[in-house]
Amino acid sequence: MWIVVTYKKNELNILLKSLKEKFDKNISFYHPKVKISSYKNNKLINKSKPLLNDYLFCYSENFNRSQSLSHIINTKGLKSLVGDYVISQNEINNFIKLCKNMEDKDGLVIQNKILDLVQNQYYKFTSGPFANLIFKLLEKNKKDLKVLIGKVTTKINTKNNYNFQLV
Repeated sequence: MWIVVTYKKNELNILLKSLKEKFDKNISFYHPKVKISSYKNNKLINKSKPLLNDYLFCYSENFNRSQSLSHIINTKGLKSLVGDYVISQNEINNFIKLCKNMEDKDGLVIQNKILDLVQNQYYKFTSGPFANLIFKLLEKNKKDLKVLIGKVTTKINTKNNYNFQLV
């Protein structure tokens, strides 16, 4: 059974170690991260950050027992246990499968695949020749995006894997 927990900032490793000790390493974790590329001083910098901020998915067969969950509550590094995880098992499984399908070879979720592009919304390029430029999405096709950068309208091929984020 999957549970969803939130952890204290900078205490993720402590939480993971504590949970492994409590459940005899019979526990697995999923913490999706997204790859963010940006330019700084004309150098491409790749970083990763958690997709869901301080949320972590934990799986163990022992979570079916309520007494094992009472052991989790006082674990060092744990902020809270997210409720309704029992009812939401299908949604949790579907979300994890979706994230794993969008991962690259390094195990990072590709940002452009999760971003549901909305017309007339503003975005900012984080990589490529348009890095740090803000654009307005005018039209979205299968092969390209029609965008407005300043006063210039242009088409950008979606196969180029430019990274951008919502402004």
